Amino acid sequence: DVVVFARARKSMLPGEDNYIPALEVVVRHACKRIWAQLGTFEQIDTNGDGRISRAELVARMRSVFGQRPSALVLDNLVDAVDIDQNGYISRDEFARLTRKL
Repeated sequence: DVVVFARARKSMLPGEDNYIPALEVVVRHACKRIWAQLGTFEQIDTNGDGRISRAELVARMRSVFGQRPSALVLDNLVDAVDIDQNGYISRDEFARLTRKL
């Protein structure tokens, strides 16, 4: 089994700081899948101010999925894209996301 194999070869394994925890990988993947279903920047930025707010994201998710996202889901969606961590998704941040989809 994999665990036995790894334990026998501990010196060959990377240090703990050399990998992305599995949960984080799953969350990132789920966020990308959700963002891919939400549409264009203009469809989400309904007030046209050039940035997506949490309220606009909630409204779009209600429109697409028929329900309000949980606070955890909303936080993860914003965190996955909000590079400058100002609480909004800019057009550039959104463009970087869509290039990865």
